[in-house]
Amino acid sequence: MKMEGYNIENLSIYITNKGYRRFDDLRDKESAAKAVELITKAVESETLERLDAFYGDMEAYYISIYMEKSCFALVIHDEIKGMSYNYKNLKYKDDKTEVALAGYYFPKMITCEDKETLMDIIIYFFETGSINEKYEWYGKRD
Repeated sequence: MKMEGYNIENLSIYITNKGYRRFDDLRDKESAAKAVELITKAVESETLERLDAFYGDMEAYYISIYMEKSCFALVIHDEIKGMSYNYKNLKYKDDKTEVALAGYYFPKMITCEDKETLMDIIIYFFETGSINEKYEWYGKRD
């Protein structure tokens, strides 16, 4: 996972954990680094409930992450292409058994228990505003 630079122009982040935090329009690397540090600590301590990060005024690109303990589900939206992407968990293949995460229900096939994978996806999104092609994704037209 690289953490060199962040594609943070017009990036807003909303973090829900035991202490709700909000970072609006991150414009500098220092603010982005603080946000990443807070998210890393929340993921490691398993206190992250939900994270939303939005690019641009029209929310053209955004990521939503829902987490309970060490299990998470995430959705990356590309409003310009009209596409949504869900992380594809090869371990659970087509298992549609529902898992409750942060008050929402997700099929097991889009959940993951690997914190390093979660942070890699988050950091990549912060740096590029898109999905990390290193992982497999379910994609659908909105």
